Amino acid sequence: MRLPLQRVFVLVLLGIAALLAFAFRVGPPPPQVLDGSIDLRGIDFNRVDTVKLRGNWHFYWQRFLSPEDLADKASPPPETIPLPGGWHQAGHPAQGYATLRLNLRLSAERPPLALQLKGFFPANRVWIDGREVATSGVLGRNLAEEAMAHGYQFILLPRDGEQHELVIQVSNFHLSEESGVGATIGRADALAVGHSTRIALSMFSAGTLLLMGFYHIALFLHRRKYKAPLYLGVYCLLWTGYVLSIGSSDEAIRLFWPKASGEMLDRIWQFCLFAVTPVSYLFYRALYPSEFPRWIGRALFIVALVYVLLALGAPLDLLSRALPFFFLVTLARMSYILWALFRAVRRRREGAQIILNGFALMLILAVNDMLNGLGLIDTVLTLHLGMIVYMFAQALALSVRFTNLFDSV
Repeated sequence: MRLPLQRVFVLVLLGIAALLAFAFRVGPPPPQVLDGSIDLRGIDFNRVDTVKLRGNWHFYWQRFLSPEDLADKASPPPETIPLPGGWHQAGHPAQGYATLRLNLRLSAERPPLALQLKGFFPANRVWIDGREVATSGVLGRNLAEEAMAHGYQFILLPRDGEQHELVIQVSNFHLSEESGVGATIGRADALAVGHSTRIALSMFSAGTLLLMGFYHIALFLHRRKYKAPLYLGVYCLLWTGYVLSIGSSDEAIRLFWPKASGEMLDRIWQFCLFAVTPVSYLFYRALYPSEFPRWIGRALFIVALVYVLLALGAPLDLLSRALPFFFLVTLARMSYILWALFRAVRRRREGAQIILNGFALMLILAVNDMLNGLGLIDTVLTLHLGMIVYMFAQALALSVRFTNLFDSV
């Protein structure tokens, strides 16, 4: 069934409106961290699954301090920095090392609770009540000493007592910014279910994209004159690599490659993201050459080649500084693809309406993940599922073409 273009716009706008309405649901504001302390005794964790530890944490710049050091009366006075966020917001250079401290007050009558750290700097070391409970990567006072890691950390909190001290040593010398980190406290079973769901979702997404990739490459090998299946197959394989290595879903690949370094995974997902740019355009050009001119594809290939070379050998700091320009190119590319697909639908190109509908759905889910990454909303990350639906839409458009070609023969 073909939808008029106006309805596609309406569906996109309604989807974004529903997303924002869900994300910004009305209710009492959650407690905030004030001057390194947060009081959660008023939170009923039997009804509230999780609470994000947002606000101003105590912060000791260019110091690795242990709980014993902080207990010493001669310890230096703390600054504060906002989390989620980073010390660059407090006027410090993005690269460096520090110690963070948070005092938690919890109700004595509470279910088992856990702490979840998300993307908490390239390297960290965690203490709760003076006991070391977790580490990620290797801390360093310079780039040579630091070993990068990323992903989620799940830490059980002590069951007894109302007052707890959280101390985290952190360092960042691999990235140009250290923003995007966050800490969440919640019921242990709810956080464990969320962790398992992320692993299952990333494995499902990667498995589906992998099968679609090999299937379409096999189609191309049977009919090499028609290159659209080849581009779609490579497109799917690159997105498989992206899904398995990006920090929000890399738990799946760590089940099979537990010693994978954070730096290696960072280079993999960025390589896949850069390489997919010209491949996706070639796919659309193979389908609709009149709407997708060759010169744009060549320009995208040059930009992608530069960034692929950076991903293969440049320092991650330089690579992360160059990412904003690439994101602008990606935004321009997606805007042009959307406009060109509208033109293809108006001209009644075969399968264009199917691809456009998939693109509209992916756009809604991409907005959701983008707002999540900026910390503006708190919803489930859904871009992986959106990419699967989008790939299916493109595969369906290809199958329509193959069916019509077979009928004509």
